[in-house]
Amino acid sequence: MRKISFPVLIFAMSMVSGVVTPVHADCNVDDSRYVVHDAGTVTDTATGLMWKRCVQGVSTDDCSVGAGKLLIRADAMNSARAEEFGDFTDWRLPKIEELQSLIVDCASGPTINHIAFPNTDGVTVHSVSGGMDYSTKNWIVDFGTGEISAADDNTERQVRVVRTVK
Repeated sequence: MRKISFPVLIFAMSMVSGVVTPVHADCNVDDSRYVVHDAGTVTDTATGLMWKRCVQGVSTDDCSVGAGKLLIRADAMNSARAEEFGDFTDWRLPKIEELQSLIVDCASGPTINHIAFPNTDGVTVHSVSGGMDYSTKNWIVDFGTGEISAADDNTERQVRVVRTVK
């Protein structure tokens, strides 16, 4: 297993635009935060979460084979719950706070750690968290800009899955 680091982030919310803007305290790295596993997963020791390194539809250790599946939110939740990967069956769609913890706004390119999540192409991903209008919107993260915003549930986006380490 390789250990990699991730900066500690502070976030400021702007309810005027419906966008949460990431503001980082610093970009110093903590080498103990992420543990990359051979099974295509990474554990965040700070949050107790295990992430699949690649978005749904993409595979290999460097997430270079395939194309990210584009799904509406309901299908994304079903896809996450049905996922069987790395000997685990308790995968789920992440909460917005969990996705928010992955943002690195001091990195170049997509605002996500490229060692933990290789070949991330900076597209938006769904969360399970409802947006400002809980009946038709959900919070999404754009890893290309670091922005978090409310978006329509029926817009297709990529899917990143997570599980709680027990």
